[in-house]
Amino acid sequence: CALPISRPGEVRFLVLRDQVRERFGINELQDAVRALAAKWSPRQIWVEGEKLGMALEDLLKKEELPIACIPTENKEKTIRAVPLTIMMAAGQVFLPQHNNSWREGFEAELLGWTGNPRQTCDQIDAAAYAAIAVKNCYGETIRVLPVHCH
Repeated sequence: CALPISRPGEVRFLVLRDQVRERFGINELQDAVRALAAKWSPRQIWVEGEKLGMALEDLLKKEELPIACIPTENKEKTIRAVPLTIMMAAGQVFLPQHNNSWREGFEAELLGWTGNPRQTCDQIDAAAYAAIAVKNCYGETIRVLPVHCH
């Protein structure tokens, strides 16, 4: 869960409120997205615009969930992470102080990531998509979930 905070003409901030990091099949992924939607009541749910993400979008739109794909634009994760990196360097990304069981793993991934394509960076990638989405969305809750098959 990511919450962008801004007003027109002002600096944008990103609050990374929640993170789910698990491998799901399509049925479990649908259930996880439904549960997160029930928990956070987002105006928009964003998923990675790859094969499983596009299938998830098709399935959940039928349930009238506000879901859409963020295109990867065929960019590598290191390129997609640039907006997040810039926002973090500028002090525009905030992590929760409480109710943050995911935070330690996220911070460890951030601090240990070298950009190697074989290195796990699912949480960084989800946060990077949130930073990309913040460019176009103002004052609404955004959900960005990495999509994985098993």
